[in-house]
Amino acid sequence: LTKQMKKSQTLAVTTLIDALTKKTFGLNEDAAKFVVFLFLIVNESHIHFFRENTYQFDFDVDQIMDIWKNTKLFTIRWYELSKNEGDIFAKYVQIFDQYFDISYTKKNIKFVFQKLYTKLNLLPKYCYQTQKLSKNAINLRSSILSSKEPHKSFFELFPKAIGFESLTTENVDIFIDAFRHAFNEIVFSYKTMILDLEQTVATSFNLANKHYPFGNEFESILDKYLQGHDDKDANDLYRMATTANDLVAFLNGISL
Repeated sequence: LTKQMKKSQTLAVTTLIDALTKKTFGLNEDAAKFVVFLFLIVNESHIHFFRENTYQFDFDVDQIMDIWKNTKLFTIRWYELSKNEGDIFAKYVQIFDQYFDISYTKKNIKFVFQKLYTKLNLLPKYCYQTQKLSKNAINLRSSILSSKEPHKSFFELFPKAIGFESLTTENVDIFIDAFRHAFNEIVFSYKTMILDLEQTVATSFNLANKHYPFGNEFESILDKYLQGHDDKDANDLYRMATTANDLVAFLNGISL
């Protein structure tokens, strides 16, 4: 079974079961299934599990029961990290925790992805859509959001997104710095946009105070304008300028 898995890129669990029912082994289907499950349990540290092409971060009793009941939905992939890859993965873990166990396990893979997605999920929609980012940041954002397989993401997609054809122990520190910089660029893009907008409003209206609420100058300008104009958009701006406590609240108030 190990030989067959190492030979194949991705393998359906049913393929391993079928192999044991062939004449060479001659097991009935139930016995073959039982042997395959023992093999999966013993070797789970070297196996990635996919349910309908979606990577499974956990391998526990519930997961085992799901594979047993819905065997046809699962595919598996064998992996063995080289020492070089192990050292590289440790750098990913250390981005978020210098003292965490750094081995390439499902627990640690889940840890890194949870950290990435937790931070991304807190961001407004703007951060997912803006093109006002560097090429590296845009490519990294796409590779994280489309990531389906950890090994490929860590050692191929993420590096290539930032311009690294391959990672080695010699260039991994440079890559990690570039990864951190690109990710932070995504995270801070909304804040950057707000600061740019704040500066634009202050400059456009020649306001003495350069920071929201602009010493209420912006509010006064809108008030004077509305005294002579029936303008719904300007009225909405005035309403938010008088009620919003900060520029983020102001933007949220006038957005769809």
